Amino acid sequence: MAPNALMVLIPAGDLRTRYVIEAVLRDGAGLPMEIVEHPMPGVEFVHGDARLCLAAADRSFAGSVPPLLTHTPDRIDAIDLLSVEHRGLGELLLSALFHVLAGTEEVESGERDLHDRFPAAKSRLFAGGYGDAPFVDLWGDAIVRALRRLWPALQADQRQPHLSLSHDVDAPYRYPFQSPMALMRAIASDGLRGRWLQAARAPVEWARVRAGDIGRDPFDHFAWMMDQAEEVGVRSTFYVIAGHSGGRVDGDYDVDHPVMMRLWQSILDRGHRLGVHPSYNSFRSLPTLERERDRVIEIHRKLGLPFEIPPVRMHYLRFDPALTPALLAAAGFSHDSSLGFADHSGFRRGTCRPFALWDHASQRPLDLIEHPLLAMDATLLAERYEHLDQSRMEHRIETLAGWCRRFRGELTLLWHNNYFEQSWHFATYRAALRLLPAAA
Repeated sequence: MAPNALMVLIPAGDLRTRYVIEAVLRDGAGLPMEIVEHPMPGVEFVHGDARLCLAAADRSFAGSVPPLLTHTPDRIDAIDLLSVEHRGLGELLLSALFHVLAGTEEVESGERDLHDRFPAAKSRLFAGGYGDAPFVDLWGDAIVRALRRLWPALQADQRQPHLSLSHDVDAPYRYPFQSPMALMRAIASDGLRGRWLQAARAPVEWARVRAGDIGRDPFDHFAWMMDQAEEVGVRSTFYVIAGHSGGRVDGDYDVDHPVMMRLWQSILDRGHRLGVHPSYNSFRSLPTLERERDRVIEIHRKLGLPFEIPPVRMHYLRFDPALTPALLAAAGFSHDSSLGFADHSGFRRGTCRPFALWDHASQRPLDLIEHPLLAMDATLLAERYEHLDQSRMEHRIETLAGWCRRFRGELTLLWHNNYFEQSWHFATYRAALRLLPAAA
């Protein structure tokens, strides 16, 4: 064991406790430690002659999380687990951290929206004021502070906060695959919404794009987005829909179409990467996930480029917390970024740090790392969700970035290529890319 490392004694065979200590304290906070199983029921952090004792992660969600929600985020820094006043929190902490990271509430709750997603509006964390603040990171930090009071020389690794930039390619272009009838429907829709200039331009733009001038397509912001990312040293991930299990909701393009192959070539040639954006009904279907994974891998083969298993993010953020993680792992995925709420930006699983997903069926962690999705343009802009103007949107993203700075986390940002409808959208995108450095 390293000289500065903690010895952490946990109950033998207790995978829940091991999981939360590894995810929150070892991998999350970067504390050096050696975890040793012992026959006692509790958890002990040992270094020299001093010890910090906590209860194992064996309580229910209802028994551990709600009591901690009475302590609002602005009060956590005053929590002293070594004091008589707060020592009782040690009976709850590891259980609460486990259940939030593992998504127990989502599994146990029957609340779902129209797309079969667990909404932020039904989350106990969000109701308790932790939608805008990372529950797991804040309470994990309370443990770190107690450990450092006992052992002032305890040092974490020096990882840095960083930006993780991504784009879901739901509608790469407006016109190349649009039939004349679909064009007329779109023009009528624009007129009903008061978008008169867009409606007037549409026939001319449609004709030019269909004649081969793809640069006239109003959704084609790919080169510009990559320019902005490269200016700050970031390489983006473009998540590709490679199947149509949900029909029209999965877009109107085929990944093998020559227009799309030219786009993939341009993305990969510039050092950015492709991910898999599994289609609408794939989140409970292993064969669908495998088939669409293989189609994205095949893009690389056809272009003569090296490949590995790409990262994944579910279309519409459809994610069954009891089934989808194990299916993604079985399909060979090792990195996912689906766990953000569609209706509210923030900390769905209470953290801005990557962590291994928990499988509720086998009751063990998976070899699948979640990169929590903190902010999505559609969530921030859409009328049915947060519906923010420029000032509030930039402030919202800056607030999330601030938590990432504090806890040396990852600002995972999703911006669609077709969400640049107003001039300030471009400015806000540029500003967001400059809040944190690129990953090392």
